Amino acid sequence: MSIDDQKKAILIYAKIFVVGFICACVFYTGMAVFLRNITFHGILLDALFEPGNHDWQTVHSLVSSGIQDGTVKPLEMTVFERDDIEAAFRFMAHGKHVGKVLIKVM
Repeated sequence: MSIDDQKKAILIYAKIFVVGFICACVFYTGMAVFLRNITFHGILLDALFEPGNHDWQTVHSLVSSGIQDGTVKPLEMTVFERDDIEAAFRFMAHGKHVGKVLIKVM
């Protein structure tokens, strides 16, 4: 599904939960998406790894069971060889990819 298709699929009054860097999501969707009363919720997982945080076990359990039952699915990825670094950056520069862009280093 392309980013344009994803933007069209966002309903009015939708809630979007973004794990990681929220500014990237706003950059790809544009500010006009907020005119449809859509809310973005940024989830920073760094806090789970702080010493003494007991929520990590709960999250680990939920993610593990979600992977097993198919609820949690891996991100799409595009892999480039180590000699194709320029092609990888050009691919990312178009801004139409979904998922991760990986470069093999070994």
